[in-house]
Amino acid sequence: DRNGELLVLEDNLRMPSGSCYALGVREVVAPELEGAVRPAGLGGYLERLGEAIRAAAPADKGEPCAVVLSDGPENGAWYEHERIGRELGLPIVRPDQLETSRGRLFARVSRSRQQVDVVYRRLDTDRITEPDGRPTELGELLLPALRSGRLRCVNAFGSGLADDKLTHAYVERMVDFY
Repeated sequence: DRNGELLVLEDNLRMPSGSCYALGVREVVAPELEGAVRPAGLGGYLERLGEAIRAAAPADKGEPCAVVLSDGPENGAWYEHERIGRELGLPIVRPDQLETSRGRLFARVSRSRQQVDVVYRRLDTDRITEPDGRPTELGELLLPALRSGRLRCVNAFGSGLADDKLTHAYVERMVDFY
């Protein structure tokens, strides 16, 4: 503000968007500050994110296939999707690269077809059903595998309650409670 105080304008609780931008900025400015900032790892954020994504896999999976589901380069957070995929070794797929068969989700990645166990959703689309209950195009792809238990979505649909601006007034209380 005018007095030099930092203010929180928005908090994103559903999907921690922006973390990779913070990493990028740290990498650029850290050499200039000669050790005055902590290492660029944000406290192991990416490592913990990767662990959480893989841990969400169905129980019977040894080495699960996890993907970053993105709209692609036209998404405003594409840099982040790309960086997360690269850092965690996860393929980035768009909905048009997915297909469903017999309660399983498959992704066409690098000329191969892989069964997907975990989706880290980074789409602008936030619904898998229409208001009347019919599946959206994305719902047609994901719902059979989600219902069969063969697919997990790390940041599930319908978890956007905290995106309601009024909810932000209660964030501190929610954090304390949980």
